[in-house]
Amino acid sequence: MRRVLLALALSVIAAAPAAAGLEEGLRAYQQRDFKTALQELMLEAQRGNAVAQFHVGRMYDDGNGVVRDYQQAAHWYRKAALQGHAEAQFSYAKLNQWGRGGPKDYKAAATWYKRAANQGYLDAQVSLGNLNAEGGPGLKQNLTEAWKWLDIAANGGDAGAELRREEVGKLLAPAQLAVARQAAVAFKPRPE
Repeated sequence: MRRVLLALALSVIAAAPAAAGLEEGLRAYQQRDFKTALQELMLEAQRGNAVAQFHVGRMYDDGNGVVRDYQQAAHWYRKAALQGHAEAQFSYAKLNQWGRGGPKDYKAAATWYKRAANQGYLDAQVSLGNLNAEGGPGLKQNLTEAWKWLDIAANGGDAGAELRREEVGKLLAPAQLAVARQAAVAFKPRPE
């Protein structure tokens, strides 16, 4: 019993500085003190903290406090995305779609948009709907899937998705539209 309590106490003590570093890094980021933010967040990112990894990725993506580097952004976004961080999944998908940090990869973009969209991330739902509506190299156009995601996003409050959904709906046969409607109604966000 003593060993269990000692182990628990040591784990709490060890975790306290990590939480403080993340909080300090996020506070510095919000205050646009990117030098401090990078120091604090990078330490936490290297320890495997998905929130810190996402913010380090964002700093490289935007060029805040560092030289803009899409490869580094992709590296850190992917680490956080693999841990289920929805905004990192969305950001990593965008880099894949636009070929920043590597070659354009529509299939990978759709995969990562879908992971974030399944968690209820509105921007990913819109992007996934639009990507399915257009298709592209390595990704076949899927209007039924496009309508589904645009409907979910429209019902989530995105006015642009509502307009795009109507455009896509005009291209669907009644049976396809019924399938898309049923899939949209059945959607329930779920964590990764």
